[in-house]
Order: sequence, then C-alpha cells, then structure tokens
Amino acid sequence: MSATGIAVDDECVKVFNAMKKEHAYPFLLFGFNDKLNQIVILQKGEAGQTFGDFVSALPKNDVRYGVVDFHYSSDDGERQKLIFVNWAPDSAPIKKKMVAAGSKVSLKDKLVGLSFEIQATDLSEVDEKVIMDKCITLSK
Repeated sequence: MSATGIAVDDECVKVFNAMKKEHAYPFLLFGFNDKLNQIVILQKGEAGQTFGDFVSALPKNDVRYGVVDFHYSSDDGERQKLIFVNWAPDSAPIKKKMVAAGSKVSLKDKLVGLSFEIQATDLSEVDEKVIMDKCITLSK
C-alpha cells in the first residue's frame, strides 16, 4: 500500500505480467476507482493498436499511469522496452495529481520489469521520437 493509503488491485499485476511475458497488450492504462482508494486497470490496448493509440487514449483533464510495450529499431536491430508513463496534465484536478504522485511508487514496485519512466504533463513529453531517443540512449 502506498503512502496515500491507496492499494493496487491484484488484476493490475496479473495483466501486466501477461503483457510482459506474452506481449498480450500493446499498452495498459491504470487509474483510480471511483472511491479513490485503489489503482485499477482502466484500459487494455488491443492487438494492432499503436503507440499513437496509447497517446490518444490519455485523457486531457485527468491523471493516468500507463505502460507501453514500445518497439523500436537501433543499430543492434529490433528492440522492445516496457515504459512506465506517469501522465499528469496541468488541467487535471490538483487532488488527483497529488494522489497520483503519492501512489505511483506502489504501482511501479509491483510491475517488475519496467525499463524506465516518463513523467508527462503534455503531449510533447510523450512524443514517439522523444521516447525512441531515450530508448536508444539508455541502450548504449
């Protein structure tokens, strides 16, 4: 449980592991239940969906945690990384942004195998080229 007292639903870990081991989903979106006392899965990307679909699914006025199964090409060939995205747009409610910031670690700690984290407050921070550049830099 996080410092905010918000628990992570066991289903989050189960679905993440299917994503990691079986590449079952191109992305996952996590958020809070209606009572703001548990982190739950809000959306599972479907086969064939792209990074652009993930970005389009990010809400304009609310927080989300996302994990993307990001595929890219480097000098070493085709690569893949599981990227954690902490989405907290400036237009999201302050209380939600505070709860999300205080609860993030509890979710990340349960999702074993993440490559790195992106903190994003606007779409420029989840631009595909920005993500690809970071993947390539971290692979060196």
